[in-house]
Amino acid sequence: MFISKEQRPFLFKESTWHETLKLSLYAVFLFATPLILSHQLIVGVIVNAILIKAALNHKTKKVFILALIPSLGAIASGLIFGASTTQLVYLLPFIWVGNIILMHLMRKLFMEGTVRYFSTSIIAALAKTFFLFFSAMILFTFGLIPQSFLAAFSIVQLATALAGAAIVGFARVKKGAYKE
Repeated sequence: MFISKEQRPFLFKESTWHETLKLSLYAVFLFATPLILSHQLIVGVIVNAILIKAALNHKTKKVFILALIPSLGAIASGLIFGASTTQLVYLLPFIWVGNIILMHLMRKLFMEGTVRYFSTSIIAALAKTFFLFFSAMILFTFGLIPQSFLAAFSIVQLATALAGAAIVGFARVKKGAYKE
C-alpha cells in the first residue's frame, strides 16, 4: 500500500474514501447473497442489480473485479446448484466474462452513449445471455456440465439480468437520475 505525503494510505484519500466504502459494500453483498439465499432467481436478480448499479455509478476499471465475486459466493455456498455446484467451476471464467459484458455494455451504451436505459438493458442482458448460453452449450457438448445448466445459463440469466436492470432503472427514475 502506498503512503502519501499526508501519511494516509493511498486507498483512503478523502475524495475516494466514500467510493472505496461503496465498492467494498458491493463486494460484501455480492459474495454474501449466494451464501444467504438459495433461490437462483432471487440471487440472480440481486446480483445483476448490484453489478449494474456499480457499473453505472463508478468507473469501469474500478468495478470489473466485482464481476468475479458472485460466482465465488455461489460455489462457496453450494446451495444454488446443489450436487452440481462442483461442475460450476468449469463455467467460472465464462460467468466472469458474462458479468463484465453486462457491466461494460450498461456503462458504455447508456452512460457514455446515446442509447436509452430500456434499450441498453435489453442489449446488455441479451449479450450476457447469449455468451453464457453458448459457453454452457460448448461445455455441455464436451460432457463437462450437466444439461440442467443449459436452462440456468439461458432464459434464467436473461430474466435475472432484465429484472436487475429494471430495479436499478426504477431506482434511478425515483431518484431523478434517469438520462433521457
